[in-house]
Amino acid sequence: MREIAVRATLICVIGFIITGCENSFTPFAEKRVEILSINGFLDADVDTQFVRVAIIRNEIEQVASLNDSLSVELRDLNTAAVTAMTDSLVSLGDGERAHLFFTDIPILGDRDYRITATGPGGGTSAQQTTVPGRIAFARNTATNGQGTGQYVQTLTFANLPLRPESVDVVYTVLRNGTGDAIRVVIPYRDLMVQVPTISGYQLTVRLEQDRITVLSVLGLPIENGTTVLQNVSLEYALLSDEWRIPRNPNRLDFFASAASYVEEWTLPESVLDDMGYATP
Repeated sequence: MREIAVRATLICVIGFIITGCENSFTPFAEKRVEILSINGFLDADVDTQFVRVAIIRNEIEQVASLNDSLSVELRDLNTAAVTAMTDSLVSLGDGERAHLFFTDIPILGDRDYRITATGPGGGTSAQQTTVPGRIAFARNTATNGQGTGQYVQTLTFANLPLRPESVDVVYTVLRNGTGDAIRVVIPYRDLMVQVPTISGYQLTVRLEQDRITVLSVLGLPIENGTTVLQNVSLEYALLSDEWRIPRNPNRLDFFASAASYVEEWTLPESVLDDMGYATP
């Protein structure tokens, strides 16, 4: 099996999980049962998915044989499509070698996936996750008011129990109206306000105040009137429920998912003119 480098994020997640499982085993009965562990997550934003699979052979050493023949399949429960994941023997940062299974199939939001690992002795382990889908929200028209005299735009997220893992407002601009587009990212997650009456959140995008930040990033004075704002977008990342469930120290497995999305819109030319942006 060919050797491949392990992604740093996956090493961190898996390393934490494996470390957290130490001293959590109950000694096996005299007739040992083949026990497999699955550790990893599906990320809808990357091209290749990785999971680590191990067979626990020894209740003292808690190690997996690297010579075992393992098989892992990933099933889309919405379409019944099954993918056999490819096995690779990898070297981790501490010199340990492990089985890492991967696939390059696209992972889609709002889909249920089940991963099943089978060992040479017929032992199996299966885990399931639902990849988060897009969040529905309402966006009002940009207005010049709310007591500030500056343009703002309100986004309303009804029936949203938790804030996304990250929320950014991104301004895509052309410096002085020419050249390559530049993305200016402004964090907004902490500005989401919980609204009990809608069982969700509201977010006020400070369009005119953010223009000052945009020009500062570009190294331009506030009086600059040649910068073109191509569009505004909301970019947010979501984690599946498994990330928030308290970890059971007796569980060997961890399988979850993550996804991020972009919602893009443009502002009326009249608003852009009032705020001091140039129009193409």
